[in-house]
Amino acid sequence: MIKQLKPTVLILISMIGLAGCAQLSAEQAFLDVSDDVLERTGRKILWNSGSPEDLQAEGVMKSVLSRQLTAKNTIQISLLNNKDLQAAYTKLGVAQADLVQAGLLSNPILDGAITFPEGISTPNLTFGLAVKFIEILWIPLKREIATSELETVKLEISGIVIDMVARTHTAYIDYIAARQQINLFQQVVRSSRATVEAASALRKAGNITALQFDQQKNILTLAKLNLAKAEANAVEMKEKLNVLMGLSGKDINWRAPNRLPVLPRYDVKTANIEKTAIENSLDLAQVKQSLLTLATKYQLKRKQSLLPDLEVGAEYERDDGEKQFGPTFEIEIPIFDMGEAKRTKANLEIKKLRNQYWSLGIQIRSTARLLRAKLLSTRKTVAYYQQTILPENKQIVSGMQRDYNAMQAGVFQLITAKRQQISSGQQYIAAQQDYWRARIAIKQLIHGRLPGNSGGAVSNSTISSTNNAEGGGH
Repeated sequence: MIKQLKPTVLILISMIGLAGCAQLSAEQAFLDVSDDVLERTGRKILWNSGSPEDLQAEGVMKSVLSRQLTAKNTIQISLLNNKDLQAAYTKLGVAQADLVQAGLLSNPILDGAITFPEGISTPNLTFGLAVKFIEILWIPLKREIATSELETVKLEISGIVIDMVARTHTAYIDYIAARQQINLFQQVVRSSRATVEAASALRKAGNITALQFDQQKNILTLAKLNLAKAEANAVEMKEKLNVLMGLSGKDINWRAPNRLPVLPRYDVKTANIEKTAIENSLDLAQVKQSLLTLATKYQLKRKQSLLPDLEVGAEYERDDGEKQFGPTFEIEIPIFDMGEAKRTKANLEIKKLRNQYWSLGIQIRSTARLLRAKLLSTRKTVAYYQQTILPENKQIVSGMQRDYNAMQAGVFQLITAKRQQISSGQQYIAAQQDYWRARIAIKQLIHGRLPGNSGGAVSNSTISSTNNAEGGGH
């Protein structure tokens, strides 16, 4: 029986061999992403697998955490150690596995039966072996779809990394701004405490009323309250950074500056910001790649509707000592389902993504213009505070304190001047924070990602329905 089946089995095996093979390892896909990220941002990423290189990187991270953290170091730790980012890299392995699966035929089906006729000791045997022959024709298109989907995933992962860079840098700026607020209110508390001590002496001498003394104490109380709020905000911002950097245990005892960085002498080049943002957009590239995937799926659906499903195989039968052997086949008759609905669905998905592509381009251009305007505006605002508002407020408070001590100004006037100075200090910190946030957002856009759109070019549900649409499954 085996010898009789051998020629057909060899034919079936040769059919399967036509499917080819692919590597299951996602190493090359990750290297492609790593090179893309390095080219766009100048930063390195690492997929932690416990290798000696990974252990060395962990040692470097520990050394960096022992020093005062800079924005650059904070971002690099996040790229090496953020667990969500490490989990995202596994999508590359999944997509690579799908590519391998797309090149394989369905397993052949072996069926058989053994019957025992009454009065005969030798059983009757029936065996059949079948394979879906028509699938061989679809393998090239299925592999093309899976390859396109792998490219989409690589674009998605590059975007996730760039988002992580922007999120971590922004969180770092927010934390330093919170620490600067603490520093501001610590100065206010010290100044207010000294004022209260001076007012206490004036009160004992009878030079000010009890109400005036209470008003001075109220400034100190409000300063302490604002200091407590600033400290609580700083704790919250630090924990956000701990999560982004993937830190816990003793590693969270890192240190950071108390003041925001000085504004750089030159801003990011924004003369051709719209063109640059469009050309570098990973979001647009992701939608475009999804369009290519859908187009191939549509092509596959169209061909599948024209060619019915076909199974070929061989059957061996021994009945009452007689042996029979021959080919078998099954063919689907496309009477009720001609595939029109599936082709229409795929065509509509293509139209939907095409409209999203153009809409996204408009959004990117608009965001580029807004961010450019915001960067220029916030720089001017910071300069105005530095050169005009802060010096004027300092001069006003000093003059008012002098007049108050000389009994030429009331306590209410002094309190108003001090509150204005504190408010200006807070607004100055906020203006610096806004500048750095705008600068980070512009870099994120130039590197290829639309700020505030960490889900990617299209929503996760849209990407899922696109990649899992009928006709491309494998």
